[in-house]
Amino acid sequence: MFLLMLAHLAVFPQPVYEHVSHKSIYEFLDEMANIGIIELNSLMKPYTRSFIVEKLEAADSNRKALNKRQSEMLDFYIHAFSTEMHDAERHTDFRKGAFHHHDPVFTIQLRPILGISFLTCYHMDKGITETKNYHRYNGAEIWASVKENWGFYASLRDNYSSSMMVKPEYLIDATGGAYKVGSDNSVEFSEMRCGVVYGNRWLTLGLVKDHLEWGNNYYGANIFTPHSPSFAQIKLQVRPAKWFEFNYFHAWLNSDLIDSIRTYSYTNAYGTRNRHVYREKYLAANMITFKPWKQTHISLGNSIIYADMGIHPAYLMPVAFYKSIDHTLNAASNRAGQNAQLFMDVSTRRIKKTHLYATLFIDEIATTRMFDPDKQSNYISIKTGVRVSNFPLDNLHITGEYIRTNPLVYQHFTPSTTFESNSYNLGHYLRDNAEQSYLSVIYEPYRRFRSEASFSYARKGPDYNSIGGSRHGLPFISEERFNRKEYSLKCSYQMAYNIYSHFTYQYVINSGEDKNMYLPDNLHYDKMHLFLFQLCYGL
Repeated sequence: MFLLMLAHLAVFPQPVYEHVSHKSIYEFLDEMANIGIIELNSLMKPYTRSFIVEKLEAADSNRKALNKRQSEMLDFYIHAFSTEMHDAERHTDFRKGAFHHHDPVFTIQLRPILGISFLTCYHMDKGITETKNYHRYNGAEIWASVKENWGFYASLRDNYSSSMMVKPEYLIDATGGAYKVGSDNSVEFSEMRCGVVYGNRWLTLGLVKDHLEWGNNYYGANIFTPHSPSFAQIKLQVRPAKWFEFNYFHAWLNSDLIDSIRTYSYTNAYGTRNRHVYREKYLAANMITFKPWKQTHISLGNSIIYADMGIHPAYLMPVAFYKSIDHTLNAASNRAGQNAQLFMDVSTRRIKKTHLYATLFIDEIATTRMFDPDKQSNYISIKTGVRVSNFPLDNLHITGEYIRTNPLVYQHFTPSTTFESNSYNLGHYLRDNAEQSYLSVIYEPYRRFRSEASFSYARKGPDYNSIGGSRHGLPFISEERFNRKEYSLKCSYQMAYNIYSHFTYQYVINSGEDKNMYLPDNLHYDKMHLFLFQLCYGL
């Protein structure tokens, strides 16, 4: 009934989410914002296709300020999103070989998903070259809209990997899966993403199963990241004014925790077996964003992971401070409480061609113990960074980032309310008691080609959560248990929208007693030269 009442309002084209892995369009919009062509709140992703169209049209109206490459890229993306553009003359079929239909009432697009990659490693200590991983995936994705208010999408991808490269315990910045492991240690898994979304010019409301990312970053967010398999969620976004934005979602997570009371045995012709039932686990989060000045966004939010009480209506309320609600619902015992978080993000592009940002994630903070070295328990993660676009040369982008995450951030003593889904951490991939510095230089001489040279230095201290003992007064990286340096060179060529070839070279130096615990089995080497080739259609 609520949606029907909104149907007469001004509308906005196709509110379908563009997946966070489609990095090219996200990078382009970010560049347009950095050089002052458009206004952009880049705090949370994915964007809807309608939002992307709004920004492309804004950039088109300022085309005279673009250089040749930027103008060609803008034409390319306008062509790619032509069915959602307000200009009917641009409605063309750009999906060669894919099913496509567009009319004033109904739009639908179907395209295949294909990809293959090879990872080869040269071991300096052994003096040999080995193929370490072969990965292929295939599937299809479809999205449709009815009129301009309703959007529908689905994406199914089947994956095969010759070895397990991503697991919850590995410190690998990649999306994991729910694996079927073969006798040769190969893995197979599928990923289904889908959703139905309603949208107009100021509201987006959806029921989706998808990934998300919260926190400004260019190399790993520290609020929410697409590290775990996708999960179902109700999403709400309200943008009633240019200076204000509100976001909320309520998600159903996978606890990976068997409920022994509800688990039962059964017997049939195949024998006696157990039916495992997992404990229910939920996540509610909101974020309020203000724009006090042009090209500046200040955001405040909070979240809570809760379990063992069913879906509670208090956490279905978008505008709420969930920690206070938890105190009310579970005041009788501190062991009955849920797992709450706070966060803040500041982003500004007021300096020409420059994006400055900082994100603070607070898992727990106690002012009474803040300055006591023996009792402090300030579980915070802070990420800061800067990107300079088209300076000192056109088409050149320089990025620097630093993240520090204190001990026990993202950790929780209650197994059913950990900051995880499918056992994958929802925050930064390095998890707690870690820091990382990152520097990259990107050069795009023309539209289809992109090159990037980068350096990453990460180190990690003891895993206090597995050691046990007091949770107060824990020193930051008291002992370096893992150290990783990466020197990378990446080259990408975009043959068409969502058709890419990638080549990556990395020189990697690993050290520390926990090295083998945090890396895949086939990468347990101190020094390596890695070569990765990827060819993909549809991403």
